[in-house]
Amino acid sequence: MAKQDQQTSSKTLMRVDELPLIT
Repeated sequence: MAKQDQQTSSKTLMRVDELPLIT
């Protein structure tokens, strides 16, 4: 479970990096 959670976090981070940060 922990491993899957880490992978999801990594993917989300990568996606956020690709998308423009609109904060």
